[in-house]
Amino acid sequence: MPDQDATPRRRNPLLPAPGALLLIALAVALGIGAFALLWYSDRDDHDFYRSEGAPPTASQPIYQPLPAPASERGQDLALPERSEAEEEESVAAEQAEAAPQPAEAAPPPPAPRATGESRPPRPIAGMTPSPRYPPAELRRGRGGTVMLRVEVGPDGVPTAVTVAESSRSRALDRAAIEAVRGWRFEPALLDGQPAGGTVRVPIEFTPAR
Repeated sequence: MPDQDATPRRRNPLLPAPGALLLIALAVALGIGAFALLWYSDRDDHDFYRSEGAPPTASQPIYQPLPAPASERGQDLALPERSEAEEEESVAAEQAEAAPQPAEAAPPPPAPRATGESRPPRPIAGMTPSPRYPPAELRRGRGGTVMLRVEVGPDGVPTAVTVAESSRSRALDRAAIEAVRGWRFEPALLDGQPAGGTVRVPIEFTPAR
């Protein structure tokens, strides 16, 4: 009869093969060696652990202490009370400032400056007949100059003729007035427009010799 002990044993399927165990052990050994090498190099660069000396500390800013509260310094910060009159004045001033200010009236535009000609009346040549010489004064050889004040209307016609300076002869003065009343004048001009005016006209009487 054959020996029953010589029957081959079946391998447990849950256990890895001997070659796989060898590979796993080799990978674990390589991993431990790499970790040890990395840890050693980091210890020198970053000083994770120091056996000597004091541990490093970060520098902290130095702050100045805050001042003590006003109550601790014994200072009284209470504001002085104001009277009712001062309160009313303050309210009135605030209302006056808040009220809208009236707009200032614009100054009136300046009056247009006149650019026309202005002058007094003047006699028209050819329309100033000579006065009649009084015969009595002519026989006596009496003469003189009469200064007349003539008021002329806008139409150039004299409206009033008076003696400004007499010739000391009534006859000569009357003859001068009668002559000038028949004269015609260029009317006065005011800003280029005809207007009434006044002019002085001398009338001279000279007796023939």
